[in-house]
Amino acid sequence: MSNGIFVLIPAAGTGSRMGSNINKQFLEIEGIPTVVRTASLFASLPEVSGICIIAAAIDMTAMQTLFSQRDLSTQLIFAEGGPTRQHSVLNGLRKLGNELAPPDDAIVLVHDGARCLITAEVVRRCVDGIRQYSAPCAAAIPVKDTIKQVKPDQAAAPSDESAPEVDKTLDRNLLWAIQTPQGAVYSQLLTAYEAVTRRNQLVTDDLAVMEAEGYVSRLTYGDYRNLKITTPEDVILAESLLANS
Repeated sequence: MSNGIFVLIPAAGTGSRMGSNINKQFLEIEGIPTVVRTASLFASLPEVSGICIIAAAIDMTAMQTLFSQRDLSTQLIFAEGGPTRQHSVLNGLRKLGNELAPPDDAIVLVHDGARCLITAEVVRRCVDGIRQYSAPCAAAIPVKDTIKQVKPDQAAAPSDESAPEVDKTLDRNLLWAIQTPQGAVYSQLLTAYEAVTRRNQLVTDDLAVMEAEGYVSRLTYGDYRNLKITTPEDVILAESLLANS
């Protein structure tokens, strides 16, 4: 398998739960924009050959300007996001092929731009898993809480007044919370994304895309600090973790 590693960073979401008129990718964590923190970690790894930032059309100029002010010491390109994360990643994979031409057996990692506390150790565990098992892999952590599954007809978005009926209690020992990076061999990941999108099958993450095409995926150990900046409370937590790291 090629030593080449390429990274897609989806950063095209609206971030509606942040309650801010600023895209959360541009929010600063201890003075550094979230997406810049994320990309900088990957750029610092000598085995990474290129990075593709996937941005919403409305944010593209601002995103390119943001990165033009920084030297990440690796090849950096931009792709336009689509209506869903799935479409955005497919756009990124296509742009990667057109501009950086990764070899078919290169590894591609997909990592959410808002997970700015990612570490080199987590990245390398994911890459090692892909190489060792020749399988798609994702960073993940065992869940700490007991998980209840509610009745299917009561699965609508909860509100302060909702009290859905419990259907069953899941075995916590079998449950892992998925993080990013998630990754696979470039040619396989691109082919899988093309296939599921062509048949209008919507999936939620990169492992699910591969699983839909018959691949057996693996989990590598992530990090409880590898949180996704989604709400204002996450910004406070991220800054606290950085201050105490």
